[in-house]
Amino acid sequence: MFKSLTRVLYQEDLITHYPTNECWYELEDDEFGTIRIKDSAYDRFQRAELIIVEYSKRNLNVAANLVKFLIYHSTRYATPIDSLWHWLQGSSFLTKELKEKVQKYLVLV
Repeated sequence: MFKSLTRVLYQEDLITHYPTNECWYELEDDEFGTIRIKDSAYDRFQRAELIIVEYSKRNLNVAANLVKFLIYHSTRYATPIDSLWHWLQGSSFLTKELKEKVQKYLVLV
């Protein structure tokens, strides 16, 4: 299950970071450990999309891990989970099916 997502800059990327608007993220998970992902996800919506993409690639439970991401983001940035979920529901990358699954998990939070 999702543990954390941290934006990091590695020494070798300092020169190319700003011109390309890309940076590295470290995604930490109980099942696959820590992986590095290069992406331009700067806001919470893009980071949520990054979670969806990475967990979909691995055929893992996207909805449960997205909820874990929302909890993590809520705790780290002192934003209510219901506010985060409200903002994300308007995102084009959330399918109707995924919204319904996430909603079921959010009832338990």
